Amino acid sequence: MPPKVISRALQMKRVRFKGRTSKGKPIAYPAIDDLLKRIKALKPHWAQRHHPLPNPSEPFAAGTSCSFLVDVRPRTTGDMKGVYFEVGTYTHGAAHQQITLDYSQAEPPLENATLPHDGRHARAISNVIRGVALGETIILDSPKGTGGYGAAQQLLSRLIIQNCLKPPRPPGEPPHKTPTWPGIELMDVMSNDLRREIERGGGVATVYMRVAEATPGEDDSWQSRLRGNLDAMPHASKFHAKWEADDEPLDTDSVLGAVDEFSEDDSTIEALTLELVHGNRIRTLGKFKVRKPIDVTIDSAGVLHTSDIVNGLWQYLDELRSPDPEQWRLIDDNGNFTTHATVSFTTNS
Repeated sequence: MPPKVISRALQMKRVRFKGRTSKGKPIAYPAIDDLLKRIKALKPHWAQRHHPLPNPSEPFAAGTSCSFLVDVRPRTTGDMKGVYFEVGTYTHGAAHQQITLDYSQAEPPLENATLPHDGRHARAISNVIRGVALGETIILDSPKGTGGYGAAQQLLSRLIIQNCLKPPRPPGEPPHKTPTWPGIELMDVMSNDLRREIERGGGVATVYMRVAEATPGEDDSWQSRLRGNLDAMPHASKFHAKWEADDEPLDTDSVLGAVDEFSEDDSTIEALTLELVHGNRIRTLGKFKVRKPIDVTIDSAGVLHTSDIVNGLWQYLDELRSPDPEQWRLIDDNGNFTTHATVSFTTNS
């Protein structure tokens, strides 16, 4: 089989810690790459980075979804900032449909079977999510069948909660209510193309937003503000909001902050539409997500060249930190966002 080149998509995600509130003292959350290095140092054995935790006396039931942190490796090229990491996923005891490639038969010889036992341990087909992390930025390659970004978010959240302690408070202050950092959300990121589209349209004249009945968001979120109005009317299931500009367009950074919340996987904001000063409307925001296609080689033996993915991840991180012709960049040298930042918040911790 001759080598072939396939296309894979890298997607940028913004790390946001859960449990933010508008009360208490402001804190700065740690860089995600530092937390990943801490987890690897504290849990050197891969089974310690596995969810659920393996128990030899109680094997997993067939069909159990499992995930694990494969590895965390500091960068050794460029400016040496950030880490490369892998998240593995598999289903314990899953039977996979297989085919015997006997083309002489009238019907395809299909059968369901589990992988053969090696004599001591069960085996499973695993999938790998690859990524790089720096500051509040994660870039992922997540092909179909891996469990996607949600699998990476859930595993990393669990490992952070289990292993990453907050620094002690100064003498005389009460201890933290929760000793470890909270879990994380991986938020979609909108490219500067959305900002440019807004600028070309003369700014935002009107924002339409709809929130549904759901779990309340953090106190300082758009979702929480809208949910408060929804709850004010008994038996209401949805609340529609509309903001209209005065003589000046609405603040672009505030609008982009609302777009970020709308883009979260578990957002309670059901719909968001931007009406621009010049009359255009922006309803479809997916095309503005920050992503990049890369070419990956599959050689004649059918082996995927993972080095193409790793190099592509690092190159994309460097591109995102490089200023454009207008001297604007999405993230700084340390992986923190340059606009409508969410690095520091207030908390009840």
